[in-house]
Formats: sequence, C-alpha cells, structure tokens
Amino acid sequence: MTNLENQAPLGGGQLPPPPDGRTWDSPSIAEHGGWPMLNNDNYGDCTVAGADHMMMCWAANALEEFWTFNNTLALADFNHLRTGDNDAQAFHILAGWELFGLHRNVGGAASPVRIDDFCPLKKSDPQALRLQIKQSIALLGGCYLTFALPVFSTGPNANGQVGGFWTEDWTKSDAYLTAKGAQAAKSVLNHCVNAIGYDGDMLSIVTWGALQTMSLDFYVKYHLETYAVLCRAAWLRPDRTTPSGLSDAQLQRVFNALKAAGDDGG
Repeated sequence: MTNLENQAPLGGGQLPPPPDGRTWDSPSIAEHGGWPMLNNDNYGDCTVAGADHMMMCWAANALEEFWTFNNTLALADFNHLRTGDNDAQAFHILAGWELFGLHRNVGGAASPVRIDDFCPLKKSDPQALRLQIKQSIALLGGCYLTFALPVFSTGPNANGQVGGFWTEDWTKSDAYLTAKGAQAAKSVLNHCVNAIGYDGDMLSIVTWGALQTMSLDFYVKYHLETYAVLCRAAWLRPDRTTPSGLSDAQLQRVFNALKAAGDDGG
C-alpha cells in the first residue's frame, strides 16, 4: 500500500491522488468482538453509531489502547443530540461531537472524545465527490456518509420491520440502479455509515454492526451529505504521526485542502 507521507501537500493545497485501494479494517477489531450494533436496530441513532465506529476504527489503527463503545452510551449521546423523535441529523451530531464530544467506555465509565473539525465534501460534482471520499479514507482514516435508501434496497430486520441494513443492491452499478426505474427514485429511510476502506470503486462500510460493501455508484446516486472528519485524539499515534503516514502538520494541511475543495469552498 502506498505510503503518502512524502506526497502530502502538498504544495498549493493540492492533495495527492489516492491509492487504488485502502482499508483500515484492523485485526484488533475482530479480536475485540467486531463492530457493535450500538442500538441502531432499536433506534434511529445511525448518525451516532457511524461516529462511534469512526472513533473505534481510528483508535484501533493508531493507539495501543482499544476504544470500546456500547449501546448505553450511544443511546445517551443520541438522546442528547437528536433532532426528532427517532432521528438525529448528521450535521447536528457532528457539531455536537465537536462541541461536547461523543462517549466511549473507559473502565466502565463514560469518557467524551471531541473531534477537531469536520467539513462537507463536494456533493454537487459526482466525480469530485468520488475522489474526495477516497482521499478522506486514505488520509484521514474514514469518511462519514449519509444517504437515502430506496425501497428495493432494504429488507426486514430481526423483528420483521424495515431496517437500514445491507442488501446486495448496495453493491450494484449505476446501470442496474437506473434500470430499477421508479423503484430507484422512491426512498424509504435515510441512513448513515462510516466508510473505512475502498478497492477501486467499491467502498467498505460499517452498517448495523457489520462490515459490508457498497459501490460508489450506489452511494453517489443516493447520497445526502458526505463529511471528512479530523480527530487528532484518535488518529494520531503517540509519535504524532498518523497510520496514513502524515505528520500532525501534514494532517492539518490535508484536512484544510479537503475543506477548501468541498461544498463550502467551491
């Protein structure tokens, strides 16, 4: 895998091209029981679950201590920050994460972790969005994705209710999705996941307590908001470098470049 340490701007604020593939699926995650559900099968807290999964992935790659998260803490953060009876908007969760922190479990007690910053990626340009998602994953250790699920791409959960878990349709091409016609245009619910890797045009995402695959075609067709997230507390190793090979200063420049290229920056 390409080490980006010597390519990072990154003169003129330009980001290096991402490698063909990158994954942050650390073996320590499986060793600690895999990805927790974090109450997403009972509540619409996917925006909190996605954030918790980001922190867990960052720490598993960068830190000696494994960060754990559980249903109780995820639900408490959701109840604190939610914007509806059973939902929480992505921007509101990200703003709360930066201001108050979201909680991990440390010795049976809740410990808040705050992010340094977040920024929207360029949803108005599909090709730029695809590139920026890969750059965010490769350099910042993940990408925070929200999208509207069409009816045909959902299925019943364990209680027989329609849920936001993965189906094969999430892996399909744009041609397949377009052929669905009216079915492809009708959404049944919104969902949020963390992307922890990619291989070509296929993303590795965490949804409903499992690592699954999603095509960039599917995501770009149904995306709502996409965010890069900067978190030094979890992504910097003790030597102040990232698992992606960046110094602290380079990490900031990478984030600034993504922010400038995103929808806030033109």
